[in-house]
Amino acid sequence: MTSPDHTAPDSADTSANTVKRDAIRKQGRLIGLGLLVAGLVLGVAGLYFGPYSVWWAGDTGKITVEECGIGHRPFATSARSTPARTKTVQCYGTFHSDDGAAKDLNAHVETPYHVYQRGDEVEVRQIRHSFYTAHTWVTLSRGLTAFFGGLLACGLGLLFLTLSARFAAKPASDSNPPSDAEQSHALAFVLLTIGAIGGAICAFGWIFP
Repeated sequence: MTSPDHTAPDSADTSANTVKRDAIRKQGRLIGLGLLVAGLVLGVAGLYFGPYSVWWAGDTGKITVEECGIGHRPFATSARSTPARTKTVQCYGTFHSDDGAAKDLNAHVETPYHVYQRGDEVEVRQIRHSFYTAHTWVTLSRGLTAFFGGLLACGLGLLFLTLSARFAAKPASDSNPPSDAEQSHALAFVLLTIGAIGGAICAFGWIFP
């Protein structure tokens, strides 16, 4: 009597496992690449609207305040709920650059958490025509919060790429992971740690000024 042949079922199981590994690898790569792109965009935007716009961009000068108004800016919430709104302060007046070369009679700037009186001067940078950024810690910390959020997204993206590649890989005889995988894991956790700590500090700075 001949023993039953298990070659076909084993081959089918192997093929199914291969297909599953390929699917996991593709999904992990897509999620990881998406997070990396989002993190890079968020990080660049944070640097631009934070340190760059406060310290380096455009002409420095002052806006002599004519009036300030309190408005509300909506921010994204659940589609089923009413959009939440955060209070903003818009001040209007005349801008004079420090070198005396530029003047704008219709200047306006957002001044977080502070309402200036008529005649007060607000130190600003003119990023482009009629677009000004106040020299405040709140403005800087908002940009840095976005930057550190970008680091978090990049760390998660790198972690997705590394873990999906390792999970989808065929078992190896050596139980130790490759050195490049160890380096990717280490870099991902460094980005996650820096992003979480830096983002929490900066967010605390502008939420509770």
